[in-house]
Amino acid sequence: MSRMASKFLTFAAALMCATCGAVFPEMKTPVRTPQPGASVEPPPSEDLFLIYFERATVPSRTRDGRSWNPNPFAQLVVQGETVLKTSVVKSDRKPSWPDQPLFNYRIRPDDEVWVELWDDAPVGKMPICQKRIWNMSDLIDERNREIECDGGARIWLRVAPARPLLGLGFSYELRGSDGVRVTEVVPHSPASRAGLSEGDRILSIQGQSTMGMDALGIKSKINTYSRTGLELDVWFVSGERRKLVIKEEAMYPLRGSDLLIPQERLPE
Repeated sequence: MSRMASKFLTFAAALMCATCGAVFPEMKTPVRTPQPGASVEPPPSEDLFLIYFERATVPSRTRDGRSWNPNPFAQLVVQGETVLKTSVVKSDRKPSWPDQPLFNYRIRPDDEVWVELWDDAPVGKMPICQKRIWNMSDLIDERNREIECDGGARIWLRVAPARPLLGLGFSYELRGSDGVRVTEVVPHSPASRAGLSEGDRILSIQGQSTMGMDALGIKSKINTYSRTGLELDVWFVSGERRKLVIKEEAMYPLRGSDLLIPQERLPE
């Protein structure tokens, strides 16, 4: 390769690097699990639920009288979207799903909700039961957890108020001379209730400018004041600038979040 060509390639590489955006590491504010049985504030809103399928039973014969060994799975459909789907249990008329991960879900009072049980048959998926749920809150009562189907199948669906974690509920990145930028806000968290959203800039923490702080200093400030009250000077993406104070409270991450709620099942 000639010296001229080498210089050209060096210049091109430098130009490409100059046009690449800088990568800033994302950091999360601390999260912890409440003590079992502890009272937390605020409680979940009435449209937030912990939901999981417990078990089901399937009749020994199909509606047309044939004996069978179905491969059942259950699913919860909200507004036409499957938000919860269990694994398939092979050749079992009394399936259960003890290893099903637990999540919170948001279901509004006017949402159309269906509980369904299907057979994952070799010839194609076939419905065993499809039952409309008119009021999800009614299923919190343990007497209502058994859902009866027209064909004789039964589904046990466990529903409870959403489970909390404790924290501030936002992630951030250091942007050098631009201070700190909010990268994610957990729904139904102190940060979301205070009005923080992705893209907001935190200009100061406890009165100290973030522009001169390193990652360790910012993390230390947040950890020190998160339980008593963290004072932030925020420049919102809307253009507004104001100070706010947030402190660790209950937050209710939904399915899809990387925050996992406690996985203990409800008492039988």
